[in-house]
Amino acid sequence: MISEIVQAARPKCEPHRSQAKPRQNLRTAIPVIGTTSECGPLSFITLLNSDAVSRPDDISLAHGPVSLEGAGEYMLNFIQEQSQQSIFLIVISVAALCAAVVLCFARLIKTRFVDVTFATMSTAIVPMGTILGLILGFLTQREWENFDAASRALYQETTQLNQIASASSLLPESSRNRILTGVKEHIRHVLDVEWKLMSAEYASTLYRAPGLAAIKSAIAFEPNTQSERLGQQFILGALSEVATARVNRFRSSQTQVAPIVWASIIVLSILLMIGIAVTLSGTFTVATFAVSLFAASVSFPLSIIVSFDRPFSGGVTIAKEPMQELLKYLSQ
Repeated sequence: MISEIVQAARPKCEPHRSQAKPRQNLRTAIPVIGTTSECGPLSFITLLNSDAVSRPDDISLAHGPVSLEGAGEYMLNFIQEQSQQSIFLIVISVAALCAAVVLCFARLIKTRFVDVTFATMSTAIVPMGTILGLILGFLTQREWENFDAASRALYQETTQLNQIASASSLLPESSRNRILTGVKEHIRHVLDVEWKLMSAEYASTLYRAPGLAAIKSAIAFEPNTQSERLGQQFILGALSEVATARVNRFRSSQTQVAPIVWASIIVLSILLMIGIAVTLSGTFTVATFAVSLFAASVSFPLSIIVSFDRPFSGGVTIAKEPMQELLKYLSQ
């Protein structure tokens, strides 16, 4: 009976499995999440049977030579690993430093070279300000939605694991014990292994889920009663939901803002500061106030974006408590 159910759940086309070799760099060995199958990424059969990488320890996390891009990424990662308050202080401090440098530079330019009016500069300031505002608004909404999606994925996964544990009471004792063991093994795997991978942006469905595979194996028997048959079907469906939530959780951990977007925000912000400072440099006090106000207004959305950019390791992180509480409950 269970073989017929599994066969019905199997996608009609076979997934393409990448044969990753041990000790490879994760950035080249791990493909983008969601591309493991032509039928889509949500087949739990694909996720449970994938044997490309059995353990995360089999792959080296070594990086290549340090480059300008690597240094920028390192600095960004350092900032994102701080607390929410520290992130805001760092962002506002950098913005204040840029504002001070821009004010000095703009006053020098105004005094020695040009006589710029607001009407002249507005043709450049207004379009750049509009573009910067759209980028910041879009990224703020995107980061919030991604954080919410990551939270919902973890909640869905935890809920379905709890449902699997509860439905195991319909099965024979031997299967029930194996299912409970598999559920606890999966939770420990998520907390101890996958969480670190998601924090480092290396999570991939190429990594096997041994706990889910154990659950799948535990329900592979011929049911003798109607309750056992219903329990098998329910657990099989819940396994599919868990696998889907796992994919969504991985995907949410790899949706960071691209370096080119960060560069665009920085360049546009500095250009706008220069434009405002040059336009108002005839009255230095007014120019200082305007540039400082602009720097502060940009710092707030930037702090939000940086804090929410990495939902599993950033300034604002997804809580582990739901899974920890479930593991504690099942271990009693």
